[in-house]
Amino acid sequence: MPKLKIEIRKCPECNSPARGTVETLPACAEFERGAEGTPEYSGWTEVLWDEQKTNRDREGRVELICDNRHRWFSNIEEG
Repeated sequence: MPKLKIEIRKCPECNSPARGTVETLPACAEFERGAEGTPEYSGWTEVLWDEQKTNRDREGRVELICDNRHRWFSNIEEG
């Protein structure tokens, strides 16, 4: 695994280290048919893992998150 060079490695709000990147995962919350044939949520959601994307801002910086769920953007390089 390549090491990451993170410009802002610690949370600007609480100074905790970055836990990871914030990702967007498309998913399908599935339906089942109720007694009258009307759709109801089944309680099952299929995550479409192949479409997962890292959140970025307009400058291309990656969104990071700490253990306290604070979020910030930083430049990251693999190296």
